[in-house]
Amino acid sequence: MPNYKRFVIPLLALSVAAVLVVVFYSRFSKDGATQAEGDTSEQDSPAGSVRSSVRSSVRYSESNSQPNNQYNSQPNSQYNSQQAAIVLPPASSSEFKSDVDRINALPAGSAERARQLESLSRRWAENDPSGALDWAFLPGQDIGDQRTILSESLAHWARTDPATAYEYLQGSSTDSSSLEYAYSSLLGQWSSDDGAAAWEAFQGKGSGLSDVQVRTMVLENWAEQDAITVSAVIADELSQGRDEAHLGGMAVRALSEQDLQSAVAWVDSLPEGSDVGAAAEATLVGVWAAQDPNAAATWLLERPPSAARDAGIQSLALTILPSDPAAAVDWAADMNPGTKRDWVLQRTVKGWLQQDLEQASAFLNTRNEFSAREKQEMIEAAQK
Repeated sequence: MPNYKRFVIPLLALSVAAVLVVVFYSRFSKDGATQAEGDTSEQDSPAGSVRSSVRSSVRYSESNSQPNNQYNSQPNSQYNSQQAAIVLPPASSSEFKSDVDRINALPAGSAERARQLESLSRRWAENDPSGALDWAFLPGQDIGDQRTILSESLAHWARTDPATAYEYLQGSSTDSSSLEYAYSSLLGQWSSDDGAAAWEAFQGKGSGLSDVQVRTMVLENWAEQDAITVSAVIADELSQGRDEAHLGGMAVRALSEQDLQSAVAWVDSLPEGSDVGAAAEATLVGVWAAQDPNAAATWLLERPPSAARDAGIQSLALTILPSDPAAAVDWAADMNPGTKRDWVLQRTVKGWLQQDLEQASAFLNTRNEFSAREKQEMIEAAQK
């Protein structure tokens, strides 16, 4: 027999090597396919993309963060760089430094950080109100933190010695936006306690304020204390050329809460053609119509045609619309021709169509303010 041993052993070795190559190759291909599938699923799926981003963020923060047990006592520098640190004067007491360090360690924008800063500001103002404002105005102070400090400090100072606080602000050289916010905070609290004194300070002590909102706030707070005097102030300002419509409505609301007839007399005294007068008349009729619509209507009938009367009619028509839409439409039709009348008329007619389709449709077809298409659309809308 031939000697096969010398051939068998090499053949077996080659077979084993081939098997190993096949196994290795199949495992490598499977792993690669699995990895590719995972990558593809996260690229194709929005949820997968989010998960991938989250994992990347976690890996980054784990490699750059300090242990969690150091968060409360010493936050990591990466976190601190993302939040506004409260600035302190160099000569601050160790107590305040400790408080500020603790507040700076809290997450920026958190309710707890705001609460602790408000508390510290009040305590500082109680001990040294001017020092608290100096602290607020320090260069580099975050605008949000600055306003918190100013609000709390000036609320305290306004209750104890507002005149001195006002004089302090007059001598301040800080930037105008910060100073205007400070004046606003002070005058808001001051006018709530003593509107006349706050108005005098606002008007005559050279604050340089021109903010309409601040003026309105002071007058509105004062009106709650003395509506008659404030309405006289507004009328005097109107005579000097300051015609601000919102002040008319504000005065009427304050007067009518005390005595409706005082509000009527004040509106009657205003010059024709002013924005203050138009707003005052509209507000008066709205308040009056809610109490006694017939009396308000009788008063309006005696008013001469004007923009102020139209404003009053609009207020009356919209007030009585739910209870008497036909009368509301009649009033709207009595306004001076123009886009304002057309708008009020359309609004009241739509309300009437909802309650009495036949009568309102008949009325609508007699009007020439609307095109045939507009009339049809309003009627069809009411039928749905």
